[in-house]
Amino acid sequence: MFAIAKTDPKEGLSPIQTSRPEAPSSHGVQIKIHYAGLCGTDMHIYNWDAWAQKHVKPPRVLGHEFVGEVVAVGSAVTRVETGQMVSGECHVVCGRCSLCKAGKAHLCEQTEIVGVHRDGAFAEVFNFPESNVWPVHSSIPTKHAAIFDPLGNAMHTVDAAQVNGKDTLIVGAGTIGLAAVSMAKAHGARRVFVFEPNPEKRTLALKFGADEAVDSAEGSKWNALKGVEIGSVLEMSGHSAGMSDAFEAVQAGGTVAMLGLPSGEVSFDFAKHIIMKGVSVHGVIGRKMYETWQQVDKFQRSHAGTVEKLITHTVNAESFEDAFALMKAGKSIKTVLDFSQF
Repeated sequence: MFAIAKTDPKEGLSPIQTSRPEAPSSHGVQIKIHYAGLCGTDMHIYNWDAWAQKHVKPPRVLGHEFVGEVVAVGSAVTRVETGQMVSGECHVVCGRCSLCKAGKAHLCEQTEIVGVHRDGAFAEVFNFPESNVWPVHSSIPTKHAAIFDPLGNAMHTVDAAQVNGKDTLIVGAGTIGLAAVSMAKAHGARRVFVFEPNPEKRTLALKFGADEAVDSAEGSKWNALKGVEIGSVLEMSGHSAGMSDAFEAVQAGGTVAMLGLPSGEVSFDFAKHIIMKGVSVHGVIGRKMYETWQQVDKFQRSHAGTVEKLITHTVNAESFEDAFALMKAGKSIKTVLDFSQF
């Protein structure tokens, strides 16, 4: 079958022909992929940066955002049926540690990420644990369901930032940042400001509901926040400059929720930006299992127009290089790869 993989420890990905997976385990399902979302994590792996070199061991099939049809189930599977459309939580956890048992499975130290630590969904078919499957409601368009995962990242970050009633700053208007604009408004943010260097994305941020979108590369950006008490900041960029802006902008006693993933180590003045300001910092990893999924399910059903605007490109899976080029050039919001032709 066709798949997209990191075959060598260097920049780029390769189209490969590989064996179809065997029948799923007793507690597993086999999914025929229809669409798979392209993520910033996939770009880290494509570029083979420091983060990717630390976490990925080639050969590895990529892909952790997906929607597909269940085509086979294991003997012990009880809540999923063949023919059902599903998405899934890409963090496969142990289920046994103290964090898992305390309802904090998203923090499990033994987590394996699909498409990073184990083969993923950039393939015609792949096997997946039943415990991680999320059945797709019939009212949600199939293509929309391919991006449950990143919408979950945005939702988790909005929750962690405690935006209700506060002036809120979102640093970075990529796919997840734009989704967070709409979600922050839905969660009661008083006003939403956006820092983003790309003028097209600033325009999009306004269309997604931001009150003001400012060029983060300009020193004059701070004029937009004069007299504004930023109580919550969502750092979505993963860039050192964006992180610095986040902590510069937040008021004393405010909250910064950090989702953006830097490519390497970042130098930071903890005394100035956190300790002496009494700032609360939340590192956001993945989605709460499965509270966040329930929230995103409701958001998908009530904000279909927002999700539709996020998915700007659909690219045949065999033309994945074009999809990565769009992403690298900043010409797409969200691109999904179409595997339905297989």
